[in-house]
Amino acid sequence: MASAALKETPLLIVNLIMVMTVAYVLGKGIEVLARTALIFLAVVLIIGGFSLLVILFAGIVDLQRLLPVMGEGTGPILKSVVEKNIHFPFAELIVATVLMPALNQKKTGIKAGYLAILFCGVMLAQTSAITISVLGTNITERSVFPLLTMVGKANISEFIERTEILVVMVLIIGVFFKISLYYYAALMCTSELFKIPYKKLIYPYAVIILGNSMVLSRSYSEHLMKGSKYLYTVLPVFTIVIPAVLVILVMIRILVRRMKSKSKSRSEPNSNSSPAS
Repeated sequence: MASAALKETPLLIVNLIMVMTVAYVLGKGIEVLARTALIFLAVVLIIGGFSLLVILFAGIVDLQRLLPVMGEGTGPILKSVVEKNIHFPFAELIVATVLMPALNQKKTGIKAGYLAILFCGVMLAQTSAITISVLGTNITERSVFPLLTMVGKANISEFIERTEILVVMVLIIGVFFKISLYYYAALMCTSELFKIPYKKLIYPYAVIILGNSMVLSRSYSEHLMKGSKYLYTVLPVFTIVIPAVLVILVMIRILVRRMKSKSKSRSEPNSNSSPAS
């Protein structure tokens, strides 16, 4: 994103500002992060509504570009879901399990999580449909940031133009909270394993994250090339294999407890009846 929107700014400066901002918010606590997310949710919705109005009034939407719908059947869609979408972005929701202990009402939080996934899925589908109806499938597939390209084409009588800065704001907000969640998850896991207060780990982890961000990839294309390898090899271990093993172990534990409780309940009547005889 920095290579597309902040071409003259050194990558180190962009990463440093982002990591230090995230570290500062996490230092204030998870509740501050949640309230910050609530505020920026309203900002994102306002920007999204305004951008949608600008695109519609600019007259650049052509619904014919969406046709044919499922022209090659459901096979390519299911293949894309299995190969890509199940890992990114939906499998990344496993990081939300770290937030469960911080919830006051866990049942309400789980319901809110399901509603959030449904809402985000609808918004992603709507955004993809509008992007294709403006740019077409070819440009959408080739573009690095198709949403940025689409909004950049919106122009109302040369009065409202250059609105792509709004998309950059939304992308920065999204990246901020994504880094925050992964950052917080790493802090809490380390804190639980080594019994260290997580606030003492914030700035050492900030140095590690900043160093890795500069070493692992120096451009967005390099990031995609290296990230795609880990997306299909390393990420499924943490998002599918380990959670599935944990679920199976929990189910076995519950089954063993039920069998023990049944055996105890059966033995108690026999022990009570023996003195009477």
